[in-house]
Amino acid sequence: MGSSHIQFVASVAAGIIIICSLFLSGNASASIDHSISIGDRDEGYSPFDVVVNHATNIVYATSPNSNTVAVIDASTNELIDTISVGITPVEMAVNQNTNVVYVANGNSGTISVINGSANNILKTLKVTDEDGFYSIGGIAVNEKTNKVYVLVNNRSAEPAHASILIIDGLTNDIEQTFKVADLRWDYDVRDSARGIAINSKTNMIYITMIFGSLHVIDGSNNKVLTNLAIGRMPTEVEVNEETNSVYISDFGSQLLFVMDGLTNSIKETVWIGYSPQDIAIDSITDTIYVTGPGLSIINGSSNQVESRVEIEGSPNGVAINQNNRSAYVASWQSDSIFVVNLDDEKSKGSMMPLSSLRQNTASGKYIVELGWEFTTADNVVLLVSFFDGFGRPFDHMQYDLVIRDASNGEVVQEFKDQIMIGIVRHDITFEKGDDIQIEVIIKEDGQESALNDKVTFDLVVVPEFSSSILIATVTAMSIGIATLKAWSSKMKI
Repeated sequence: MGSSHIQFVASVAAGIIIICSLFLSGNASASIDHSISIGDRDEGYSPFDVVVNHATNIVYATSPNSNTVAVIDASTNELIDTISVGITPVEMAVNQNTNVVYVANGNSGTISVINGSANNILKTLKVTDEDGFYSIGGIAVNEKTNKVYVLVNNRSAEPAHASILIIDGLTNDIEQTFKVADLRWDYDVRDSARGIAINSKTNMIYITMIFGSLHVIDGSNNKVLTNLAIGRMPTEVEVNEETNSVYISDFGSQLLFVMDGLTNSIKETVWIGYSPQDIAIDSITDTIYVTGPGLSIINGSSNQVESRVEIEGSPNGVAINQNNRSAYVASWQSDSIFVVNLDDEKSKGSMMPLSSLRQNTASGKYIVELGWEFTTADNVVLLVSFFDGFGRPFDHMQYDLVIRDASNGEVVQEFKDQIMIGIVRHDITFEKGDDIQIEVIIKEDGQESALNDKVTFDLVVVPEFSSSILIATVTAMSIGIATLKAWSSKMKI
């Protein structure tokens, strides 16, 4: 979708440089307490989304390939019931006050309304005639107003557009429909509304569109307040109502965007890697959990990844249960829900918390010196991408990358006339124990940028999973993650 981002070239650039180590150190701490099988893999049981009703201590998980919802007793972590719903159930939401679960069935265009007391279907609502996985996007409940919001992509309409259906939680009837945005084309791909979240305290509704935008809607009058371009392919969105922070996972950039819900401006970007998916928030501890190849655990105060837990299969949905202080992860293609103990001491401190060095500087040449003390590694991976201050991709930038031995200034590696489209990977090799100096020269049309605006330059140092270990992992075990014994960095302008 590179062509759709040309309009952003006039934006102020923010360079995000992420250095990732791909090596392991020692044995990993295990924090998976339990796995709950919800079917036979040969029969196509694949959990996708998961929600928790704290009032009843019951966990629900969708299985799109079997058209069912699994019901799990969180006190024993055992499967106690299976409910047949519509075709391809994907997203869910629960109203804990009324004990009603709402299931979006993607390929039947319906919403299954489940009575949580009897685990039966109260009502089935037809919301769209359009088949397809994304005909229904996300679904969310405002427990304060007892309203349910369903994203629907009306591809057969003229023009095609995304709408929100509002269900009255008292009658479970559709009471209103309003348009959110037109669905644009990019080559042969149609835009889609994907994720939805609600801040019940402010009555703000947040919608992600996969072509790179976030819509903010006033729930009191259902008016779109603003449309923010953000990321490359935002998927899910979640809100911490206590801090009024909005979190957006971006599949395309492999980042988690942190937005201030008061100003609707991006406060921070957090490197997740490996296509982040669902988001869950522990508002008590201000901790954010993001699924990808595993489960990333992020400190909401510092916006730093503190640890990662390896999960079998392809983790997608995640939900927090405050009753037993556990995270429930629905792992696509694993036939299991994995239970992660949030207070397990063994899971703490498994990754060194690392700081994002953020500084507003003039555009041009940036020099970063890194002092590394690896146990085994003598190379790093440098991922370069550009975003402006609003989180919009800044593609088609030209830059040079020069790696030097910091002790004598000799060039170790050099990458000339690089073109920024998406995320560019550079494999850097150096002598073990040597400090390296990284020069990033941002250019424009082959010349050093003459932009007078300030840019934000981010340096994030993050340990990463070893890809070879990930491929070999076939059981629900935590694996080792790279840790740096020591690191230091300083920025020069």
